[in-house]
Amino acid sequence: MKRQGAMVSALLWAVMAASSLSAQSPGAAPVDWTLRTDPQGGDVTQANKLLGALMSPFCPGLTLANCPSVYAETLRVSVRERLDAGEAPDSIVESLVAAFGEGIRGAPRAAGLGLVLWALPAIVLGAGGIVVLLWLRTRGVRGAPTPPLAANHAGSVATPADLARLEAELRNVE
Repeated sequence: MKRQGAMVSALLWAVMAASSLSAQSPGAAPVDWTLRTDPQGGDVTQANKLLGALMSPFCPGLTLANCPSVYAETLRVSVRERLDAGEAPDSIVESLVAAFGEGIRGAPRAAGLGLVLWALPAIVLGAGGIVVLLWLRTRGVRGAPTPPLAANHAGSVATPADLARLEAELRNVE
């Protein structure tokens, strides 16, 4: 059964690869989807960081740096050109948010509702820790531990007759 699943998976990958290759025009050079270096000597690390922090509006779930769409490549070139022209990264991000919506941000802003989203994991972990602590505390209070067999029960005192019988039993065992 696992073998059939692996074969189906390999077949699907082959079909997807063939369809992506056929989508390119026959005379076009293969497209390199990796982040490129800037031949004009611009700040490549700043561009790569910015493109890696933005989500692609064309490929759901992928960053702008990893999206294979032709439209994403156009947007990457535009962002690099704007950075080379001296525009601030925050200004570029805000213009992209205005054009494509808040979903283009890779992470929510640490202000307003975004601040709540950043704090939410810590709040949930803290509340969970308190619940577990309270549960462990009440769990130990539920019932008293059972006394050991040789414990002296409340109010019971061994009489001399009981001690004599116990000694006789012990002699019989030996």
